[in-house]
Amino acid sequence: MVLLHRKAAMANGHQPRKCGVRESATETILPLPSFIVYFMHFVYLIYNIKTKKFYIGETVDLNRRIKEHHSGFNISTKYQCIYWRTVYVEIYKSRIDAQAREKRLKFHGSGIVEIKKRIINSLELLDNKTGEGER
Repeated sequence: MVLLHRKAAMANGHQPRKCGVRESATETILPLPSFIVYFMHFVYLIYNIKTKKFYIGETVDLNRRIKEHHSGFNISTKYQCIYWRTVYVEIYKSRIDAQAREKRLKFHGSGIVEIKKRIINSLELLDNKTGEGER
């Protein structure tokens, strides 16, 4: 789906942004063109490098939501808020699909176990001091 939107954007003269590693917690989390972001719903997994805990959420504005987690606005991630890192994101066209996926991940252990298996190498790369992976 995103590939089709990017091809359409390039045909209209827009250049796709290059995705890279976050330099700081205030930088944009998902550098996609704005016309893509407005039509998508995100299910995300963040990881606390200090407590080794995970948090699963769903949102339409991923950058705003991650900033809220970092600033302590969410009661579930309020403490140790500077240690949360985004480790996994799924993108859905339908909000109903995104909410159903979030619910399955939160309340059925097998889904989160599969995601952890997929991203185990990424979690191992996180540095306890900075939380940034190797480049």
